[in-house]
Amino acid sequence: MRKSSIIALGLVFVLVYALVLTACGQREADQRGPIGAEEDKKEQQDIGTEEKKIKQTRPITVLMPQAFEQPAMPYNEMPIPREVMKRSGIEFEVEFVPVGDYDTKLNLYMAAGTPPDIFKKENFEFWKEQDAIIPLGDLIDQYGPNIKKMVLPEAWKYVKSEGEIYAIPKGRRPEPGNGGDVNGVLARWDWVEKLGFAEKAMSEDFDLDQYHDLIRAMTFDDPDGDGENNTYGLGDRIDWNFGHIMGAFGLPVHKHGTYGWVKRGDQVVATHMAGEYRQALELLSDWYKEGVIDPEFIITKGKDHKEKYSRGIIGTSGHHMWYVSKKNAVNQSLVSSFPDAELKMIMPPKGPKGHRGFERRQPGGGGSALISSKAPEPEVVIMLLDYLMSEEGAILVQFGFEGEDYTYDQENNRINLLYDGQIQSVKGTARIISVTDRRWVESEILEAISMTEKYTALNEFYGMVPTMGEYAELLKLVEETTIKVIVGQLPLEALDDMQKRWLKNGGDKITEQVNQEWRKLN
Repeated sequence: MRKSSIIALGLVFVLVYALVLTACGQREADQRGPIGAEEDKKEQQDIGTEEKKIKQTRPITVLMPQAFEQPAMPYNEMPIPREVMKRSGIEFEVEFVPVGDYDTKLNLYMAAGTPPDIFKKENFEFWKEQDAIIPLGDLIDQYGPNIKKMVLPEAWKYVKSEGEIYAIPKGRRPEPGNGGDVNGVLARWDWVEKLGFAEKAMSEDFDLDQYHDLIRAMTFDDPDGDGENNTYGLGDRIDWNFGHIMGAFGLPVHKHGTYGWVKRGDQVVATHMAGEYRQALELLSDWYKEGVIDPEFIITKGKDHKEKYSRGIIGTSGHHMWYVSKKNAVNQSLVSSFPDAELKMIMPPKGPKGHRGFERRQPGGGGSALISSKAPEPEVVIMLLDYLMSEEGAILVQFGFEGEDYTYDQENNRINLLYDGQIQSVKGTARIISVTDRRWVESEILEAISMTEKYTALNEFYGMVPTMGEYAELLKLVEETTIKVIVGQLPLEALDDMQKRWLKNGGDKITEQVNQEWRKLN
């Protein structure tokens, strides 16, 4: 079949599916009454203060990526969403979509002309150019005092275009430990102690040479004492790119699927175009040849990586801090097999110019809320988001009901959870917009966060530009070349060819657009 015929057929399918969605959406809207059980149904009422009364004509619609187990009952019938609607006086309906299907579902709704009132995306510029979202600055000034209180001042610049705010970033409470930088170097602390590196591994002087000595000892000095050659000092996932090693060279690299950007003179360049990238790959290639890196990192994903720890195979890796918790499933599995095992964050190794740590996360990033230009009452949408970021609302949607799901220690400003597992799938939290609140975590996690927040590699640009989508295949070129150089399938010189091809085939245009946007932010 000709390519043009395939494209035409695909367009017909999308249009037909869009018409079906529109018809179904209208039919559901005609049949749908106010949300909740029969006894909770009520007439639409005015919302807001005496000075700012607004009538809600229909429930707010929300499209959310599903990051937890499917609820056992319809979401809007679950206790927490019902309580949010009761306390705020605002009705809403949430549709959860598996993360991998989220973009497809959102695009279909947009094509059908029935977009959700609230949806979650980072690349707001694309939707702004489509006139699919509205500016929010005036609405936040009028109806969003809690939004203004909880969002970090430095986070707003990442959701602005031409001076207007187009998205609402995640919020953050002021207590220590609520920052977004949670990635560091997770280590088998019992091995670190046994091999004599405990003092070095927690010192400010801990550098790449000392880190190499540690992972070499974890590989060849039988740290688990079983007499077998079955451990590796450094493990990783295929999608994590050895972020703590890159960070030692001042490079903001975290996961596959994204570019990092570093400042060079009066402009920014992609991480893989920097001279330090070559140094980092040369080091990793040498370590791979030496045998201190788990060779299966090229096929290791999330679940496999967890098993590497729980089976006692790897000694260190770049990772988030949650595994240090004694309640974490990976930690518990590890200890069940090796009772003396302990996981702990160690100091990220320092590079030749003193850099260390993972990529610094975008302030407020990780799930900004956008409001559709077709939302009939955007004021009510802002009022709902404002309630969810209020002291009362934020605690309700994250922790549930006081006395039933948690207790509050006012003297120590601590939240003590009374349940195990995720409350989302049981009672239905409504974290349509999040406020980071870690007053519930154990002291081990807070200690780990104090380290991961302190040492980071600055990323100069977090956003998306149109040419990144236009030349999406270039990211695959970078990722494949990087892996092949590390494992010795390509020589280090292949990096030069990759850089030339990247620039020639569209990377120059990506760089130009990124610099245009970067200058607006700076």
